Amino acid sequence: MKLYLLDDDIIELALWAELIRTSHPEIEYQLFTDCCLLQAAVIKNPPDACVLDLIMPFHPGTEICKWITEHHTSVKVFFNTALDGDEYHVLADSCNATYMCKTTMEFSERLEVVVNGCKS
Repeated sequence: MKLYLLDDDIIELALWAELIRTSHPEIEYQLFTDCCLLQAAVIKNPPDACVLDLIMPFHPGTEICKWITEHHTSVKVFFNTALDGDEYHVLADSCNATYMCKTTMEFSERLEVVVNGCKS
C-alpha cells in the first residue's frame, strides 16, 4: 500500500511516520507539508490513499481532496483534523472522503481506519 500524508504540522507527520514504521512497515509512505509537492507526487506516482489535514494554509483540505479525486478517482482520501462535530462528517462525506478526528481518535485507530479503508 502506498500512502501520502499532507499536514502543515511537521510533528503530526513525524508521529504518523513513526507509527507506520513500527506497526505497518509494509506501508510505503511519503510525508508532505506542501500541497504543490503532494500534487506533483500524485500525478507522477498515484498512491492508494491520501491523508489530508482539513485546515491548511492557502489550500484547504477540501480543495486538495477535490483535485485528487478529479485526477485519480481510485485514490481514497481521509481527512485528519482536530475539528470535531457533525458538520465535519458531512463535509467529508460531501468530498467523498473519510473523516478522522485528531482529538477523539488515537493515532493507531486513525491508521487502522486508513489501512482498513484501503482493503475495501
